[in-house]
Amino acid sequence: MKPQIKSKLFLLFIAILLVKIGISLFMTGPTIFSDEPCVIQKAIYFAAHGKMDTCENIIQTEAGNPQALYSFLISAIYLFTGGTVAYHLVLAFNALLVAGMIFPLYRILKRFVTDGMALCFAAGLLFLPQVVAFETTVMTETLFLVI
Repeated sequence: MKPQIKSKLFLLFIAILLVKIGISLFMTGPTIFSDEPCVIQKAIYFAAHGKMDTCENIIQTEAGNPQALYSFLISAIYLFTGGTVAYHLVLAFNALLVAGMIFPLYRILKRFVTDGMALCFAAGLLFLPQVVAFETTVMTETLFLVI
């Protein structure tokens, strides 16, 4: 990869990250999906107790039980902060995860199109409605997108 393309790719990553963090600042709380409070409570519980448990046991009500890896990853945020600050930091973490997808997407796309088009297509894919919808939630789906 040419040095000029590397710097353009990195600048595009920074620009996408800043735009996505900017979008997340307008989110006021988990209002779309019912899994969000469950994921947040699992993260808080892990930060406080050092172990994972089901949402049903943590919040004492019948609930789904999303996979624990994402809750484990964001638990450090809830260990040091809380409330709205923690919520926005998790959304910034999501933005970082999704913006980082620019690198593998570019490498895949440049096999089929020119470097400039690969940059444009990779950036465009990161702003697809479903990607934006999941990255602005505190749910395991963000991690699924990245993996």
